[in-house]
Amino acid sequence: MTDQIIHQGLELSIPFKTIEADRDYYLSHDAIVIYFMEYEYTSYAKGMPEFAISFSEFE
Repeated sequence: MTDQIIHQGLELSIPFKTIEADRDYYLSHDAIVIYFMEYEYTSYAKGMPEFAISFSEFE
């Protein structure tokens, strides 16, 4: 996920450490998408950061 943070050019207000067990997510056609609320890690202007993890990475 750190690679996606860099690729998206996100400036985090606090360092990212881990994905909590109760983190919000949804399923897309080929990935699980983890998302964070506004202000949790980024400014409101950046919206809700989303990070897709392909199902193939779980194999």
